[in-house]
Amino acid sequence: MIRRKYKADSTVSIKKYEEQKKGIEKRNNFFKSIWSKRPHKCAVTGANLGNEPNSTYFHHILPKQKYPDLEFNEDNIVILHPHVHGSVEMDMYKYEEINILREQLKTKYNI
Repeated sequence: MIRRKYKADSTVSIKKYEEQKKGIEKRNNFFKSIWSKRPHKCAVTGANLGNEPNSTYFHHILPKQKYPDLEFNEDNIVILHPHVHGSVEMDMYKYEEINILREQLKTKYNI
């Protein structure tokens, strides 16, 4: 009986791992697509971010937890310097540039 339970748990764990892996790949491809289309500069400071994308550069203007339909919407992503990204995560209203983008998105998507 314990062996069956272990097997079931193991199968669920493998399935969950595969789903997470697919989600990570989807997110990475999404961010790479944005990186290839936009300047590699912080939208707030204008700082150059180099040539290689990093997940800390991408910020969801409207939080993906609250607006899951916009998680993979390019309009909802802004490229930021990691320090700016950290600051805006702590205070989403800190930067006027992002506040303007947020209001534009809310208008565009009637939110």
